[in-house]
Amino acid sequence: MAVPAYLRQASKAEYITLATRLAAWTLKWCKDERLFTRRERWIVTGDLWTAAKGVLTCAKQANARRDLADPAQFAEREALLRRALDHLTEMKVLLSIKYEMMLRGFNAVKQASPSVEAPQQSTATPHKRKHRGGRKVLSQDDIDRIFEIFFDMAVREKGLIEGLMASDAKRAAGRSPDRGPAKPPRGAGMAP
Repeated sequence: MAVPAYLRQASKAEYITLATRLAAWTLKWCKDERLFTRRERWIVTGDLWTAAKGVLTCAKQANARRDLADPAQFAEREALLRRALDHLTEMKVLLSIKYEMMLRGFNAVKQASPSVEAPQQSTATPHKRKHRGGRKVLSQDDIDRIFEIFFDMAVREKGLIEGLMASDAKRAAGRSPDRGPAKPPRGAGMAP
């Protein structure tokens, strides 16, 4: 499958690249039945995916507003970045709830499936089972690693967004409204 050129390289804005990875990681594990059962999908994973998607959407929309000399664009960019931080907080809360459930011994996969085993079929070709998420059973170490990656990415993304907001505020404070933009427009001062 061909990859579009704009997706082949990392973005200069690292917070967008990390938000994309966080959304992809969230989607990968939210659809895996070894970690989240079908019953949990409408309780936890829908909101988790919405939060991850919200972080990425707000980051991309904020990146489209680059003119910090324009107070309206600066305010809009800051509001979008704050909303991305809110989505990150929501995501961390949902992940904390799910991880706490697993630590307290709530094994949703075992408790959701019936304990009575189905009788074996007598046909020559056995029934093919669908494996949603893979065949390997996740150990507690695997689960710890998955959630550690989730939380690490969320914390790094929060740090990048907060750093960007501080940098934007510093750059916007350095420009007074009467001075105009920092760079002259292209072609200024050239004879037609």
